[in-house]
Formats: sequence, C-alpha cells, structure tokens
Amino acid sequence: MKTILPKKNVNPYYSVFFILSVGLYIFFSLYGINKAFFLGYDAGVYTQTAFQHVYGQRLYSELFVSQPPLLIEALSVIIRIFGNNVTATRVLPVFFGLITIAASFLISDELFGKRAAYLTGIFLGITFYFIRWTFEIGADLPSLAFSLLALYFIILYSKTGSLKWVVFSAFFFAVTNAFKQLELFFVFPICFLLIFRLEPDRNDLNLTINGPATRIILAFGIYVGVFLAVLTLIFINYDISALVSQVLGLQSEGLFRIKWNRLGRYFGNVFVARQLGLFFLTLASLYYFFRKKRQAFLFFILLILSQVVFHALMSTWLWGHHLIVLITIFTIVYAGGVDWFLQKIKRLRADMGGLKRAGGKLLFSLFILTIIGVFTQNILLNIRDMRKVKKGPTVEELNLLNLIENHTEREDLIICDNQITLFRSNRFTTPHLVDTSEKRILTGDLDETLLISQAQDVKMVIFWLNRLIRAPQFYRYVKDNYTLIYKKDGREVYLKEE
Repeated sequence: MKTILPKKNVNPYYSVFFILSVGLYIFFSLYGINKAFFLGYDAGVYTQTAFQHVYGQRLYSELFVSQPPLLIEALSVIIRIFGNNVTATRVLPVFFGLITIAASFLISDELFGKRAAYLTGIFLGITFYFIRWTFEIGADLPSLAFSLLALYFIILYSKTGSLKWVVFSAFFFAVTNAFKQLELFFVFPICFLLIFRLEPDRNDLNLTINGPATRIILAFGIYVGVFLAVLTLIFINYDISALVSQVLGLQSEGLFRIKWNRLGRYFGNVFVARQLGLFFLTLASLYYFFRKKRQAFLFFILLILSQVVFHALMSTWLWGHHLIVLITIFTIVYAGGVDWFLQKIKRLRADMGGLKRAGGKLLFSLFILTIIGVFTQNILLNIRDMRKVKKGPTVEELNLLNLIENHTEREDLIICDNQITLFRSNRFTTPHLVDTSEKRILTGDLDETLLISQAQDVKMVIFWLNRLIRAPQFYRYVKDNYTLIYKKDGREVYLKEE
C-alpha cells in the first residue's frame, strides 16, 4: 500500500514559473487563432467531415472516416454551436493540451514529487513541438490527454492497490482509443502496472507482485470489462462493419513494413534538429534513474520502447505529429532528472562550498547552459511559428475562396484535396470524398473508378495539394469534361459549365 509521507514545502517560485509557462502556452497556441488559413491537411478533413455530419450525413455509412468517431463528434458539437468557424474548432486542441499538461503534472507528482511536477508543467508549457500541434485540429492531443489520464490512474492503482483506479484507467483508455489509436501500445506499461507495484524510489529490480494471483486476475477482468463496455457504448451507434473497414482497414495498411529511413528522418528532425536539449536531458535523466532509481528506469524504458515499437511498425505512414507522445513522456522523465540535479546542487552549496570541492562548478555551468538553451530554442521556434500564423491567408488562398464564391452556390458539390477551403466557404463535397488523402490514393482505397463516379454531379474540382493529381485517369477525366478557370504553380481549378 502507499506510504503516506509528510509533504515538503515547495518554493513558491515553482508555482509562479508554472503559471507563467502555462500562460505562454496559451498565448502561443491562441495567437492569430482567427488568421491562419491552412492548418494542415487533416484539419480540413476533420472539420469538413464534422460540418457535413452536422447536416445529417452519417459517419462511416455515408461519410468516409479513417479515425474513430469521438473527434468528429466533438467538432460537430462545436460547429452546431458556433457554425463553420475555424477559430472555435481550433480551441479544441488547445483545451486538450491543457489537460495534457495537467495529466503530466499528476503523473510526475506521483513518481517524483511536487517539485518535479511543477518542472514538468514549466518545460512542457514552452516546448515548441508540443505547442506546434495545438495549431492542428486533430485527434493527437485529445488521445494523448486521455491516455495520460489512463496512465495516471493505473499508477495510482499500482501504488495503492485500490480497484477503483482500475475502473478510471480503463474508462479513459477506452476514450483514448475512441479518439485515435496512437497510444494503443500503452497497453504494455498498463499490464505491467496491473501486475507489479510501482515503487519509483527503489534502486533495484526486485519487483513486488501487486497482490495474489486472484486479485491480479480480478484487476485484469475489471480493466478489460470496463474498456470493452465503454467502447461498445460508443461504437454501437455506428455501422460497425463500415467503421472496422475504414478505421482498422486503412490504418493497418503497411503494418510491419518498417521504413527505417522514414523513421530515422522524423526522429532526427524532432529530437535532434528541433528538440536536442530535451533529448539530451532525457538521456541524462534516464542514466541517473539507472544509477539511483532502477524501478523508475524500468518503467520509463518500457513506456518509451512500447511507443517506439509502435512507431516503427507504423513507420510507412509515420508523421512528425505522431511523436508528440514521446515529447510528453520525455518531458516527465527529464523533469525528474532536473529536480534531482537541482537538489544535489543545493546540498553541495550548503555543504561549506562543497560544490567547488566536488569539482561540480563546471558541471553546474553546463547544466544551467543546457536549461537556458532548451528554453531559448523553444521560445525562438514558437515565435517563428507565431510569425507564420500572423501572415494569414495568402493571395492564392483568397483567390480560391473567391472562385468558389463566384462560381458555385451553396447546394453545389465540390471535389477538393484542400478540404479546409470547403469548410471556410460553407460548401459540401460528396460524402465519400471528405477525405482525399494521399494514403487513400496510394493504397488503392480511393481508386480511379470511384473518383470518376463521384464526379458525375460535381460543379467544381480543385487540384490544390498535389493529392488528387496522383490519380491520372481521374485527372484526365476532369480535363476532358470540365473547363479550366485557374492555373498557377501546379494548382488547378476546373468548373463544369451548364
């Protein structure tokens, strides 16, 4: 059972810097919220799908959806209240980013204490690659927030043995996977904590079983039962066969075909080119855990490796935003390491100049420079992104909106590979083409025959993001049957004349 220790007072500066960091997170995330036009391809797909869902088109049975339903349902609620408003929909990932910070705080508090929890929030709140994806309207941050809550509650169960935490964890893990399966392999650390008691301060690998075999079986039974019950309640409202085909069918395409070059490129771009300080401090903290807190080391290695293996298996379609999970885990890890280092320096300084005698002055300087480097790099990257957002729509994007406004009516259908344009212009596409992703085209899920058949009653076809043009027969069909009204830099717009 959990041992109740007297709580230590935390320097008030921790809470002050925590509040400042969260404030910076909100500022960078919401800056120019009404100016950005293109927020990533997925953002357009999800908002357009939710928009058409609001007007009665059913998910999976009519609208093609490659993700579980909760993101589209959440966006649909926002659109019902605020209309097809990009500003309102962009608040959703920012909100779940705040929940992610809170969940990371709670996990760090359980594992390392309140000081490390504050440091986790401080570091995460200014981390560029975390804030970057609050600009995207997608399922990554909601699924991350709920998966961390699931992890937090299973940590509570492992430390206390109370089965109520199993119920909470299973509930949130089910909700996680009803948004996106990005954290599916969290099942391995979850199973580990259902079996073993987590004692993060112990410096050995003598794991304690979390009760007799009957209790472990009971805990697993409750977890699986609650997990399946919640998913059933969510999915029962949809055409299950279509859901399985569109979500699992498309997502499993390319599974086990590991693309080492792609894996290395994205890991290198994120953790070396853009977050080198975070990566270095994480490695240093893991080394410290290996030396001083081996049970914490074992748990984090299991957590990190489970996600790395998941990314490797899905590396055919790996993108940078998928690595946001590791960014959060790394932040919790190095916050624990930084807290230990700060306390060690404090003790050495109090020990009659022990910092100098220990030869730690250079180490202390390097540590401070690394922390300054982490903050400076992330703030500069955030400012760079902020400036991009401030620019607003380009001339070409405004021209496209004008073309749609001038040449189509609201009841006209448009085929487009830049769906955010449709959402902003309050126009519909054929339900099966709310997602015209490169993946659907390259895997054959969206074949030429289907594309041509979908174009029969369409007023306008827009080739904008080099996706639909990858279907050459469809492209020729459009050129032969529609009139070209715009062409620039490989972007083309065709109109069907009456």
